[in-house]
Amino acid sequence: MKRTWTAAAVAAGVLLLAYLLATDPVWRQSAWLALVAGATGSVYAGIRLHRPPTRRPYVLLLGALVLLTAVNVIEFPAWHASDSVLTVATALELLAFPTMGLATLDLVRLQTPHGDREGVIDGTIVMVALATLLSGTVSAAALVEHTSILSYALLAVAPIVLAGVATAAMRLLLVGNQRLPATWLIAGAPLLALGGHVLRTLSQSAGTYARGGWEDLPIGLSYGLVGLAVLHPTMVALAGPAPTRPHRLTHGRVAILGLALLAAPATMVMTGRTVLPFIAAVVLSLLVLVRLWSLVIERETGRDEMRRQAAHDPLTGLPNRTSLLERLDDVLARRSSADPADAVLFLDLDGFKRVNDAWGHAAGDEFVLVCERIGQRGAVRLAERLIAVLSEPFALAGGPAQVGASIGLTLHTAGGAGAEALLAEADAAMYQAKQRGGYAYEIYGVTLGARLQRRRQLEADLVDALQTGGLRLEYQPVVALEPRGTVGFEALLRWDHPDLGAISPVEAVSAAEATGTVGALGAWVLREACGQLARWNASAPAHDPLTMFVNVSARELLDPRMPARVAGILADTGVAAAQVVLEVTEHAALDVTGTGLQTLGALRLQGLRIALDDFGTGYSSLTHLQQVPFDFIKIDTSFTTDLDVAVDNRAIVAAIVSMAGHLGAQVVGEGIETAAQLDALRELGCALGQGWLLGRPRPAGVIGGAQLSGRPRRERDAVAASPSAHPPLHRHG
Repeated sequence: MKRTWTAAAVAAGVLLLAYLLATDPVWRQSAWLALVAGATGSVYAGIRLHRPPTRRPYVLLLGALVLLTAVNVIEFPAWHASDSVLTVATALELLAFPTMGLATLDLVRLQTPHGDREGVIDGTIVMVALATLLSGTVSAAALVEHTSILSYALLAVAPIVLAGVATAAMRLLLVGNQRLPATWLIAGAPLLALGGHVLRTLSQSAGTYARGGWEDLPIGLSYGLVGLAVLHPTMVALAGPAPTRPHRLTHGRVAILGLALLAAPATMVMTGRTVLPFIAAVVLSLLVLVRLWSLVIERETGRDEMRRQAAHDPLTGLPNRTSLLERLDDVLARRSSADPADAVLFLDLDGFKRVNDAWGHAAGDEFVLVCERIGQRGAVRLAERLIAVLSEPFALAGGPAQVGASIGLTLHTAGGAGAEALLAEADAAMYQAKQRGGYAYEIYGVTLGARLQRRRQLEADLVDALQTGGLRLEYQPVVALEPRGTVGFEALLRWDHPDLGAISPVEAVSAAEATGTVGALGAWVLREACGQLARWNASAPAHDPLTMFVNVSARELLDPRMPARVAGILADTGVAAAQVVLEVTEHAALDVTGTGLQTLGALRLQGLRIALDDFGTGYSSLTHLQQVPFDFIKIDTSFTTDLDVAVDNRAIVAAIVSMAGHLGAQVVGEGIETAAQLDALRELGCALGQGWLLGRPRPAGVIGGAQLSGRPRRERDAVAASPSAHPPLHRHG
C-alpha cells in the first residue's frame, strides 16, 4: 500500500513538472489533463481499496474531479473550442467547486463534536477574511479577453465559490478532531487552488499570465493532493467518528486568526476601496470579541471545575476532607451554649471487601456526616437508622450485594474540641465499633478518649523503639507430643514501654500498620529470630536443626518486595528456608488475595513453609484451606479448652486432624495447659503442641539444656519435611 501511494505521488510530481516545462500547447495540456485524470483515478482507487465507513464525502470528491476532468477535455487546444464551449467548461468548473466544498463540509460534520462553539467562530473569521481578500480580485476578471457576457459573469463568480471551498477546508483544520495525513492533504488542496486562482487573476490583470507559468503550480498541486489524500489509509479514520477534544488557542491557531485580521487593510491597499473593507473590519472585530469572550468563559469554567475537583471526591462527587473541615469549622463557629450538641458521625462500610473482590476496587467506603444542633438522642437515632438501611441487600450490575456499617459518633458543645479533633474522636469511636464486630455504633467518651491517646502514643513511640532497641523477643517451644521432644520455637514480640508498661503484640502490630512501619517491624522480628535460631543450631551440631515459627501480618504480605527481603535475611543469618515457618492468623488470611496470595506462593517456592494460626476463629476456614498453601494448621486455644470433657470440641479437633492429614498439613494444638488436654490431643492424632504445660515463652538467654536437646528424628522429620512434598501454590485451584 505504501508503494502504491508513493508511486502515485511521484507520478503526480512528474506530470506537474512536465506541464511546467512543456513548450508545445498540446503536450502541456495533455500533461495537465493526465494530472487531473490521475487524481480522479486515485480517488476512485482509494474508495475501492480502503472502503471507508462513510463513502459520501469521497464520492462527492470523485464527482468534483470527474467534472474538472471534463473541463480540461473541453479546453484541450486540439478541439479549437469556441467561446461558447469555453463558457460551458467554466460552468462545469463552477459546479465542481461547490461539490468539492460539500465533500469537505461533510468531513467537517463527521469530525466536529457537538457544541464546538470555538471552532465555528474561528472558521467564520477565516471565511470573512477570505471573502474580503477576494473582493479585491473579482473585478480583475473583467480584463480576461472573453466576448461572452455569461463567461465574464462566471469568471467573476469563480473566486468567490472557490473561497467557500477554502473556508470549508479551514474549518476542517480548525474544528476537526483528528490531525491525520489525509486531513492535511484534503484541507490543503482547496487552499492551494484558491491561491493559484488569485495569482492567475492578478497575472491576468497585469497582462502577464500564460499557461504553464508558475501561477498554475498551486492549482496543479491541489489536484495531486486530493488524489493522494483519498489513496492514503488514514482516509478511513477521517470518515469515521472522531474523538472529542477541546480546541484551545494554540500558537498556530492564533497565527491564522492574526493573519485573518489583516485581510481588511490588505484589501484596502490592493483596491483603494474603503466601504467593503470597513464593513469586513467591523465584522471581524465583533467575531474576535466573541472569541475572546468565549475564551474567558472557558477559562472561568475551567477554574470553577478545578475548584470543585479540589473540594470534592472524584468518585462520589461528595465534599472531601478539605471541604468537610471548612464546613465543620463554620458549624462550630455558629453555635452558642444554648444550642443542642452538634454531632459528627464517622461511617465505615463493613464487609466492603467482598464487594471489592466481586465487582472491583473503584469504590470508596468512608463517609462523615456533620449534624448541626441534633443532640445526642437525635444522633443516636440517625446512627441506628443508617445501620439498618445500609444492612439491607442492594442490587449491583453483577448481582445482589450486602454490606453493613460501623459508625463512630462524637458530640460537640460550646467550648469543645476543634474540627480536626472531632474527626479524630469520631474515627476512634468508629474503630471501636469495628472491634466489637461491626454493624454497630460507638459514642466517643472518656474511656475511649484514653484509648485513643494510648493508641497515638504507641504509634509515635514505635519508630523510636525500633531504632533504639526497645523491642525484644521471647520464644515458646513447639513440642512433638509422641514421643515428647522440642522441635522448634515460636518467636513472640515483646515491647516494654517506659510509660505504659508491657505492650501486647496485637497493639504493637496495630500501631505498626497505622504508621506504615509494619514491614520494618516484621523484618526486625524475622532477622532477630533467624539469628537466634542459627546460634542455637550451631551450639548443638549433634542434634537435628530446630525450626522457627514467626508471625507475619496480612499487611506485610501485600508488599511484593517481601520475598526478596526474606531471602536476604535468610542469606545474612545462614538459616535454611526449610527451618522457618511463617504464621498467618485465620482472620488475616481472609485478606490474603491477589498480591498477598502471590507473595505466599513466592515464599513457599523459596522453601519456607506457611502455618494457619488460630484455626477455627475465622469465617471461611475451609475456603482458605483450598486457596492458600498452608503446611501447618494451628488449632485455636478455644477448642483445646475443656477438650478432655467437651464432646463437641473433641469432634471438631478430630475433624481438623483428619482433614489436615488429607491435605498434607501438620496440626499443632495450641493452649495446652493440663495433662488431660495433652492426652486428649495425643489420642486424636495431633502430632505437635504448644502451651504453658509444655513450655512458657521465655527470653533466649534462659532457654537451654534439656529444652534444646532430645529431639527425636521421627518427629523432627515430620516438622522439617521438605516443602517440595507439598504443592507450591493452590492445592485445589
